[in-house]
Amino acid sequence: MDAELPEPLSLGFISRRLPAENDADVRVNAPAAVGDPAACHIQSEATVAVDRPYVYVGFNDTRQCTFTLGLPGVRRSMTGFARSTDGGQTFEDLGPLVPNGPIHHLVGDPVIAVDTEGEGAGTVYVSSLAHIDVYDQLLLVEPHSTVAVGVSTDRGRTFTWHDAVGERSRPGILHDKEWLAVDNSGGRHDGNVYLAWSEWPADFSQVRLLFTRSSDRGQSWSTPLEIAVGFPMAPQLAVGPDGEVHLAWREPQ
Repeated sequence: MDAELPEPLSLGFISRRLPAENDADVRVNAPAAVGDPAACHIQSEATVAVDRPYVYVGFNDTRQCTFTLGLPGVRRSMTGFARSTDGGQTFEDLGPLVPNGPIHHLVGDPVIAVDTEGEGAGTVYVSSLAHIDVYDQLLLVEPHSTVAVGVSTDRGRTFTWHDAVGERSRPGILHDKEWLAVDNSGGRHDGNVYLAWSEWPADFSQVRLLFTRSSDRGQSWSTPLEIAVGFPMAPQLAVGPDGEVHLAWREPQ
């Protein structure tokens, strides 16, 4: 649907085209007006990916300001997404991305990567921190923290979500600040998707930096590999021209 302003608590697409003028900065989202019920619609931690003429932007989005966990069948999202189909001249705010499949809630920190080579060219990937609700006779036991990866084969219009953490999505574990990359080298591993993140235990003692790979375009993920232990934070991934994977992270001194 098209709307002048975002409608609060909507899980549908809300679009608004905002043209660039004289090479000025272009707003990628449709902000709420002061005094509007959706005024808690705040964005942060933006990420961008380009596959010309498409430009994709993700961000934390508090549009659903009554974000509530624990209601059976109710899914919420704090992961915003916008798309340009004309090289960044105009953008369409597609609203908070809608969780589906095993993912019940998207809780932000998105990273975007695009497959630009081979059979998967044009596939858009978005990773996001997420929750999976576990119920016992319709009573919420505990939301399990996980990392979700959304896969879009229609240039970002819709996404199918997958749990990239698997059995490590369990009580007492917090998964935080993930990073995503795609192999666009055109080589033997072209199309592989890589993901790294920090895993915090319940007592917030030693943090683990974990890494996983998908060789089937995000449908399934390998058993996470432990890369570092201590306080590894804020990982970033990049794939080199020969398909080599580079992983950097920050540790306190």
